[in-house]
Amino acid sequence: MTGHHSHTESEIEHIAKVAHAATEAHKNHDEALVSWENGKEDSILSVKKALEHPELSDEELHEDWRNWEKNAGKKHPHLVPHADLPLHVQARNRLFYDVVDSLKHKA
Repeated sequence: MTGHHSHTESEIEHIAKVAHAATEAHKNHDEALVSWENGKEDSILSVKKALEHPELSDEELHEDWRNWEKNAGKKHPHLVPHADLPLHVQARNRLFYDVVDSLKHKA
């Protein structure tokens, strides 16, 4: 892991839970909310990737997520290239990683 701080599984889960809550709060009123229990695994994987590779762009992080989802056989409306995501979804994804970045030194 790059950086100065190695995070415990508990710290990673805490960061993931806060980032997940922030992105759920950011959703439009007509979008389905994903419960923490249903989104936990993806959120934790995303946090781990962001902590291990802070140099990755939004596009690269999204591609990794797409690959996880596809390999797991999941269907999702956002399994498209990053550039094809609606702008509000791109902003929500950026919010997730901004929360991770802001909490990585506090955990």
